[in-house]
Amino acid sequence: RATIRNTETGQVVEVDFEELKEGKIRWTVDGKEGSYEVDEETGTVRIETEGEEGAQTAEFGRGEAPEWLPVFPGAEYAGGFKSTSEGRASGTVSYQSDADLDEIVGFYRDWMEEEGFEISETTYSSGGETVQGLQGETEDRSLTVTVQRSEGELSKIGLVFDGPA
Repeated sequence: RATIRNTETGQVVEVDFEELKEGKIRWTVDGKEGSYEVDEETGTVRIETEGEEGAQTAEFGRGEAPEWLPVFPGAEYAGGFKSTSEGRASGTVSYQSDADLDEIVGFYRDWMEEEGFEISETTYSSGGETVQGLQGETEDRSLTVTVQRSEGELSKIGLVFDGPA
């Protein structure tokens, strides 16, 4: 354990290095705790801090979609980031699938309609690549779905979300 004091501001930082071998660092700054943790199995980095607005969490590398957001059946996780604060989650997550664009976009359109999202759609095609997008909002959630496919490749699904954690 180490205690560090900033002589200019008087701020005191206490760091507990005992868990460092396990990929964890915990600290306290002026009585507020924080932590940094690496999950070796998944490669996820998780940072938690206490601030003026309460506890905040950020995950890098394995930021999964929140429970309210469905994942296209059979899609393979490709990466993401998620931040949570005060009961809300926002971030982005991506997947790959061998399904065609219309099937994937239809899945998310149907789900968004059932959930009461106001939806707008876009489609763009050029040079053998097609991109379809949905953007929608409800009172407490927003979602942007982007599905991209080039000839001979898997469909790439990108989800940008904000809503309950």
